[in-house]
Amino acid sequence: MVRRVIRTLAWAALATAGLLHVGRLVPLRSMGTASAVTLAPLSLVAAAGAVPALLATGGRREAMIGAAVLAGGKAAHVAPFRRSRRSADRVKRSDLQVTVMTANLLHGAADLDALVQVADRHEVDILCVQEVHQDTLDAIGTRLGSRLPHRLSVGGDLGAGAGIFSRHPLTDRRFPPGFGFPPVLADVQVPVGGRSADEPGRTRPISVLSFHGKAPVADRTARHWLSDLARLAELMDRHPGSLIVAGDFNASRDHRQFRDLLTGGYSDAAQDAGAGLTLTFPAKPYRIPIACLDHVLVGRGLVGIDAFTVPTVGSDHRSVIARIAAD
Repeated sequence: MVRRVIRTLAWAALATAGLLHVGRLVPLRSMGTASAVTLAPLSLVAAAGAVPALLATGGRREAMIGAAVLAGGKAAHVAPFRRSRRSADRVKRSDLQVTVMTANLLHGAADLDALVQVADRHEVDILCVQEVHQDTLDAIGTRLGSRLPHRLSVGGDLGAGAGIFSRHPLTDRRFPPGFGFPPVLADVQVPVGGRSADEPGRTRPISVLSFHGKAPVADRTARHWLSDLARLAELMDRHPGSLIVAGDFNASRDHRQFRDLLTGGYSDAAQDAGAGLTLTFPAKPYRIPIACLDHVLVGRGLVGIDAFTVPTVGSDHRSVIARIAAD
């Protein structure tokens, strides 16, 4: 009986891992399946335990099948995160570099003093925030006024609200329509050959979008989630110049819809830099992040040269910091 139970549990773990990884290949559209596929990386942990369990209970052939499932799943997750830094020599000589940080502030509940300390420590040039109310936006502006004096923001309730705080001047400010949570978009005049916005010399406009997609469980339907990602794909495809999209996508690399954004010259800065999984959610105390929902995507002419996550005190997301260079 014990042997039978062990084998049943082992096969259940392998079947779950297999189904979730098949789910990565198709554009899931229901609330349950879109949410479940984010557990694909975690399912490999159970699958890893299933292989020796089958071997110990006399199922050598079954263990080989389990090992194949595990190897395939691991390859699906590890291969895209191998260092894929493009044109490394050209990047080293790049005369334009900028550091971008994205932070979900959990309805403005995050510790702003800690946020400012992180931005200072890592010399952030552009801070993108989401899920932030107007009073929090004003408080951030007060705390970062001398460091990141240029601002574009829109306040909101609950999950809405977004902002861009920049070391460099912002031009062509706009509020793209058609999203569940209104994003903000502006051109950042990034100096070429220096970090100071006050230095005389050339600048290059790089568009920055602070984005927050609705979760696939919002309103108990994935309809808004699908609409936001489709609208974002359209905006990215039609954008004429270099674009950085930073924010809480409520989608991971396990979602086909997210991976479809990485076309037409766009890439994930963390993938460019070979940064690994960069898990960001859930990140409250006593919770271990199991999904990467927060990203910094870079468009044509840009490449991520470094990326990592940092705690966002008071939020349920870790922040992502990415260093970006002209490619």
